[in-house]
Amino acid sequence: MLGQAAAALLWSAAPVLALVQGAWALGCALWWRRAWPLLGLLVLPLAGLPLGGWGPSPGPSGGPSAGPSAGRLRVAVLNVNAFSEAPAGPLAEAIDALQLDVLVMVEHRVREVSGLGLAAHNFDAPLPRPSYGSGVWCRGGCAAWVSPLVGSADQRMPLAVVRLPGACLLGLHTPPPAPKDASGIGPHTRWIASFIQEGRLKRSLGPCRAGDGVVAAGDLNHVPGSAPHRRLRAAGLRDALAGRGLFAASWPSGSGFPNLPVLRLDHVLVGAADVDAPRRVQIPGSDHHGFVFTLGAAP
Repeated sequence: MLGQAAAALLWSAAPVLALVQGAWALGCALWWRRAWPLLGLLVLPLAGLPLGGWGPSPGPSGGPSAGPSAGRLRVAVLNVNAFSEAPAGPLAEAIDALQLDVLVMVEHRVREVSGLGLAAHNFDAPLPRPSYGSGVWCRGGCAAWVSPLVGSADQRMPLAVVRLPGACLLGLHTPPPAPKDASGIGPHTRWIASFIQEGRLKRSLGPCRAGDGVVAAGDLNHVPGSAPHRRLRAAGLRDALAGRGLFAASWPSGSGFPNLPVLRLDHVLVGAADVDAPRRVQIPGSDHHGFVFTLGAAP
């Protein structure tokens, strides 16, 4: 468990060190009034490249699309933090402002989402903890499923699965490797990867069918370079946030932690699907940032 946490810090250290080195180089140049220390600024790109812009994908009237068959879909998988003591009102307002067509909510704080219908959930099941819940909301309806809990005897989580015209969306929330027990994340991600080959499903999974392109997004509970991340990449999923460094860091972002995200626990991994550059969003009351992206028709 401690080894997993230490490895995550090491895998995530390069962007932070690059930022520190850049600041040090600038300070030295100003202190000594010399130009040559500015060569240290060359490492700044390692801190990450800014995320691309993202704006509403117009539907028939310039607003959200009318449903899963209309144009590009606006999609988000958000960890909302079931243990948050923050009021639910700001969270509902923030979700509404995103004008989503498809929402996977990891954990559970609100049930009603403006303009979206609840398509699948496990909120009423006898879950070991509130954080084991996941739900799917869609505009105009969609085929969705929330799996049983998968992992180890002590650490297991569900997988949300949504079949859309552009891909099979897998809403990730893997068992955390820290602070208590790292036994669940390996079996959970191996189970997910067993369904995927070259970015497509090898066999049916919930409402999705063999051959569907895959987008796996949400809270992987581990960082780029980790074994779970490499396992899903090896199944043919590219990292849509690769090279973004601190601009894509998603944890911790408040809710009892400093609002200073330095680790990327939340991901957008894309197989045979048309996904644009994701945008990072703040989630009121959560210790995670989330990502919003648009999904086009199946390639």
